[in-house]
Order: sequence, then structure tokens, then C-alpha cells
Amino acid sequence: MRHLVNVFGLFLLLLGFVMVTDTVWGWGVMAIPIVFWLMRLLNLIHKNRFAALAFWLGVTFVHWQFALASFSVFLLITVIRFVKDNSHNHPRVSRKRKSYNPATGLPMMGHKGIDVDSDGNPYNTF
Repeated sequence: MRHLVNVFGLFLLLLGFVMVTDTVWGWGVMAIPIVFWLMRLLNLIHKNRFAALAFWLGVTFVHWQFALASFSVFLLITVIRFVKDNSHNHPRVSRKRKSYNPATGLPMMGHKGIDVDSDGNPYNTF
């Protein structure tokens, strides 16, 4: 699957090169695979607030449209990964399965090792 993502990224990069000759939107299309491929480096840079600010100011100084597009893609990928990583943090609460007295059909309530149902009828398993 990773290979397909890389091939699609190469397609977007080449499409962006072609689009840049006619429109500024090509920078945005090129920013998608570049940010995706450099995500580990960007996460490392963003561990320090000042390094992140210096990085984005440097990219903005070189080409502001590419900086705007790549920062937008960076935020989008970061939010998607955050939601994906935190979606399984709430495990289901496992509850003890209720047992029922087969004779009466009432739920069982354990009292000091003797199982009785809610009416007090004993149920012995021996």
C-alpha cells in the first residue's frame, strides 16, 4: 500500500510541475506529496516552537505560495493523524456477564458463595 501512495505522490508532484506553468495552484498540488514525504522531519522541527517558526519563515521568504500550501497540508495531515491515533483511546467497559436461574429465569445474585436469584431461590451447580 505504501508503494501505491508513493506512486500517487509522484503523480501529484509531476502534475504540480505541469500546473505551475499556467497557474499558482500547482504549488499547492506539489506541496501535498512533499509534505507527506517530509512529515518525520517536519514533526522533528515542530518539537521546538522557535525552530518551527524559523523554518516556516524561511520557506515563506523563498516562496510564500508554496509555504501557505505546504503549511495547510501539514496541518491537515497532523489533524488526521491525531484523530486517527486517538480514536481508539476509549476501550469498551467489559462487564461481567449476568447469569440467570434456569428454573425461574430471574437474574442471579451471588451471596457468600451461594448463588441465589433475585427472589431468593437457590441454584446449586453441584
